[in-house]
Amino acid sequence: MSKKVSKRIQQAIIALLKEAPGTPVSRKEISHALNIHKKEYHIFVATLEQLVKDGKIAKLKGGRYTFAPKMPVLVGELRTTRSGYGFVMVEDQDVDIFVAQPNLNTAFDRDIVEVKLYASRRGRRLEGFVKRVVKRFRKYIVGTYHKTPYYSFITPDDPKVYRDIIVPEDKNLGAQDGQKVVAEFIRWEKDQHNPEGVIREVLGDPEAPGVDVASVAYSFNLPIKFPEVVEKEANRISGKFSAADLDGRIDLRDLVCFTIDPEDAKDFDDAVSLRRLENGNWELGVHIADVSHYVQPGSVVDKEAYARGTSVYLVDQVIPMLPEHLSNELCSLKPNTDRLTFSCLMEVDEQAEVVNYRISPSIIHSKQRFTYEQVQEILDGKVEHPFADVLKDMDNLREKLMQKRFEEGGIDFETPEVKIILDESGHPTEVVPRVRLNSHRLVEEFMLLANKTVARHIRIISPSKNKLLPFIYRV
Repeated sequence: MSKKVSKRIQQAIIALLKEAPGTPVSRKEISHALNIHKKEYHIFVATLEQLVKDGKIAKLKGGRYTFAPKMPVLVGELRTTRSGYGFVMVEDQDVDIFVAQPNLNTAFDRDIVEVKLYASRRGRRLEGFVKRVVKRFRKYIVGTYHKTPYYSFITPDDPKVYRDIIVPEDKNLGAQDGQKVVAEFIRWEKDQHNPEGVIREVLGDPEAPGVDVASVAYSFNLPIKFPEVVEKEANRISGKFSAADLDGRIDLRDLVCFTIDPEDAKDFDDAVSLRRLENGNWELGVHIADVSHYVQPGSVVDKEAYARGTSVYLVDQVIPMLPEHLSNELCSLKPNTDRLTFSCLMEVDEQAEVVNYRISPSIIHSKQRFTYEQVQEILDGKVEHPFADVLKDMDNLREKLMQKRFEEGGIDFETPEVKIILDESGHPTEVVPRVRLNSHRLVEEFMLLANKTVARHIRIISPSKNKLLPFIYRV
């Protein structure tokens, strides 16, 4: 008898939910609509759960149910709004999938999720619910620590992290109530409970200098500190090199070359040179630090640099791609120091055309560390300097390169930039516009020409269009 009742109830439930696809209904509403008798209620509940197990209907947050025919399960990136709902963006699919806030199922903004589609009415947008989180986007969560007599928690700074993070008492690193902290996300398995985390760093009072910048860095998953194993490996790398290390390198240590960087730069990763050739043409050199000599493929330093992708410049600090021993020392083209480099030497005629070039590993010895402002003063004739003639020749070449580039359809983006002035305690006192000088343009034009030359070189040596060398291509 119970099997017959169960089958009848099963058919009735599916028929009811089919009438309003995509509209979640509570158990009470279903039983009321189907006039379930008290004596049959336990069979009704068991049948509901069996239908969920069989995948014929879906159970959503809050114990609501919806019809779930054999709709596809898709994987994509969840992007939520401040209002709480979100959209899952699936690769190769033109339309995003709408997910209501109650159906996010422990997923946060930018997580990779599995989403199951509802059966939707014709003409309605695609809608679904998150089945599970495939990969978390956030490793760290920044927020304010709160301590109560019963438990401790973090209120996240990011409104898209819409639940407080519970912190076990023995995992709070001694944080005090009201302090800004960085927590590592540990788990969030059930939507009925709050997510859990452990505090990895206490940033301090929210008003303290630097705390806001660190908070922003962590909120974008920018790793301020290097893992200990990476620092140890980097510190073991020696800056000494032997005669064997110079095999295959052009020795350019006698060449007059120098770096031009912002006044507050800590690392100098490129240098420039210019000399007149016997045939009357110019040899323009752009020299970059040879990081590959020190960082071996597959090493922990290499993997960390790959994960970071780039150095990030904040108001008062830099989050480097490489540990300081490399970025600010061995791979920094400091003046009066031999450094291993890659050089792009371009022969440029009077029409600013590259008529020949050579790209090779090299060794240089920078003769000077210039700032942009120092170079501009020399170009303006305000300051005398032994390298004044070289700099003026560079500026003349810069002007020709710019003119040629514009004639060929090049664009110059005069985007205004600002500089934030901080006092000794790190508080901002003034915001001033950055002045773009010819010394800036000089370096820009030389770097553009070097990049163009290297790109042309890669195109020439590529064996065929079907087998391009690893490079960045326009597609």
